[in-house]
Amino acid sequence: MKYSSLRNVLLLGTVIRLVLMPFVAHPFDVEAWYGYCLSVFQSGVNIQLFNNANFLWRVILIIVTYIYFPLSSITGFTAFSVSDIPIVMDPHYGIHWIPGPLFNLVVKLPMLFADVGITVVLYKLIKQQHDSDLSLKLSTLYYLNPFIIWISAGWGQYDCIPVFFIFLSIYFITTDNASLSSISLLISTFMKIYPIMLFIPFSLYLLYNKKRDSMFRFVFVFFIPFLIPLLIINFTIISEIQTLLMNYMFPNSFYGIFGYGLTYWSWSMIFPIDHTIWNPISLLIMICLLGIILINVFNKKPAQYINFYNVIFLFITAFFLSGRYITEQRFVLLLPILLLNYKQPIISFNKITSLSMFAFLYTQKNFPYYLLPIAKSKKSLIMPLFNLVTPFRQVVSDTIIPNTYSAFILAIFGTAFSIFLLQMFYKRLNNIWLDS
Repeated sequence: MKYSSLRNVLLLGTVIRLVLMPFVAHPFDVEAWYGYCLSVFQSGVNIQLFNNANFLWRVILIIVTYIYFPLSSITGFTAFSVSDIPIVMDPHYGIHWIPGPLFNLVVKLPMLFADVGITVVLYKLIKQQHDSDLSLKLSTLYYLNPFIIWISAGWGQYDCIPVFFIFLSIYFITTDNASLSSISLLISTFMKIYPIMLFIPFSLYLLYNKKRDSMFRFVFVFFIPFLIPLLIINFTIISEIQTLLMNYMFPNSFYGIFGYGLTYWSWSMIFPIDHTIWNPISLLIMICLLGIILINVFNKKPAQYINFYNVIFLFITAFFLSGRYITEQRFVLLLPILLLNYKQPIISFNKITSLSMFAFLYTQKNFPYYLLPIAKSKKSLIMPLFNLVTPFRQVVSDTIIPNTYSAFILAIFGTAFSIFLLQMFYKRLNNIWLDS
């Protein structure tokens, strides 16, 4: 009966996504996907295109290329130039193309499948701890969450794909299949680099739960693919990963903004901060939080096992509470982890909903530029919306950034998000170990 109810949830959420997918898109990100597909269509697939830490996403885009362009030729649904729309609608950031509804639909289909996959795996994992009713309720909170729908079906960011493989990895590790778990985490890492941070809590879980043989398999399977490119082909994928990690730990200021996103560092949009002074402080905060977690992990008590889901939550939260650029789509990873750690009153339904609301409201900083796919056909309808946001934005060096009014609102959302998360982090530190 519960599986039937879950199918109804998936059906409803899928219909909502399919209605939304063609007509809205983040102008920068989706144009980047379109630009890559266009280069593949015009010049073919070059093996050097894979010389990138996120190369598996490029593989998906190659598949999208050979689906979209033949369909575009048949249907006549194509991208259009920014020069074809009024200047007030110009998204800036060097964007030249606005992909049309057909491309938006095709490129987002893998994200739809990933959202479905996360929901099903999440349901199974939660059911290991709770009854079917609560499993269904929490899985529904994921799949019908306006934020999750917005990121994949509206925005067009593909974080749900690596997150799906992260949760597949969690499922395999909890069912004693360390090799498949390692492969899944590796696939996720080659989609986006940040899943690599989960290698430590996964390994700790296997080590401290008396599964050392599984831990060695997990480590071996994970690292061998990194060595193959070095031994066979002169790829620089390792240095690419190192560069991405260094950029994460020591990011440059973004158009003079020290930090933004789902973090208290959003106040730097109002109060300029010298990154040479404060960047080491943000890094020190991260080191301290991770150190606190590890101290609690290594403070093992007799006859106890590690609380796997809680350790994952703490590690991820440490980055959320220290990082300067916590872009909203990162919440796609945190939300299902929160659902796995559901426990009244520490991580309650209301608190998870509140965090989702703060994240969703923060994404609206792009309003109404995500409506550009319908700008040519519905110009008169959406023009007032662009005029409405003019007092809340400023253009600096062909870049649209918030002015003081909108930055203040965003800083409140980011700080509220951090406060809620810090409370959960503090209360969950005492739950790293479980009785055997």
